[in-house]
Amino acid sequence: MDLSNPYVVGVLCGIAVFAVFLLAARFFGVQLRRKRKVLLGGDRGLACPSCGTKLPAWRAPKNLRQAFLGGWTCAACGDEFDRKLDPVPKDVAAKKHGS
Repeated sequence: MDLSNPYVVGVLCGIAVFAVFLLAARFFGVQLRRKRKVLLGGDRGLACPSCGTKLPAWRAPKNLRQAFLGGWTCAACGDEFDRKLDPVPKDVAAKKHGS
């Protein structure tokens, strides 16, 4: 193998970068899956802590705070929760929405 050839060096560098990318994707993918299972309740699904209505797995944010920080608004009772299902106080939710 002629390492003075720039094409050979480029191919070897590309293979090395690709291998590092695969290892990183594998590691972080496993970590993200574990975190997602913890945050989304695993296979059980999530339910509204107030009324028990099942929350959708794919959420549609109702405001900018939910879009950036995560969270749900229950369709049945209208209560708002952060991504860990802690209730958002009504005065904070109203102040953020401008109501």
